[in-house]
Amino acid sequence: MQAVADAATAGFHTFVVGVSTSKTTSNTVLNQLAQAGLEPRNDPNPLATRYFSADTKQEIVDSLKQITGVVASCSFDLGGPPPVPDNIAVKVGGQKAPQSDTDGWSYTSPDNSSLQIFGSWCDKVKASTDAVQIIFACKGDIIN
Repeated sequence: MQAVADAATAGFHTFVVGVSTSKTTSNTVLNQLAQAGLEPRNDPNPLATRYFSADTKQEIVDSLKQITGVVASCSFDLGGPPPVPDNIAVKVGGQKAPQSDTDGWSYTSPDNSSLQIFGSWCDKVKASTDAVQIIFACKGDIIN
């Protein structure tokens, strides 16, 4: 327990995925680990488990989707500015997002070396297993 709490304090949060058991002590320990890891499962029911359940295949899938939604980021470091900052494309699930700081993408650094995806496009990033594509093109090239 202390190792999980120490890791969380150092900035390394822990998501706890476990199989529920009929032993109250086991569920208590899994809940305590989830709390110590600073990533408990959110549920308005105060009696609900705080760890992510993995009792069935579907629960494992659902738990991993919830965790992915929490850890998925809509911010991207480009490693440097694109050669032609006005000629890039950001694709989510194969669809080209518009350049918009409310529902699309926008540069977040003065030198255009990072960008963020906003609104419904960020929601798509968090809900999708598809990769986000950021495509740089040369001047005059058309990105489909």
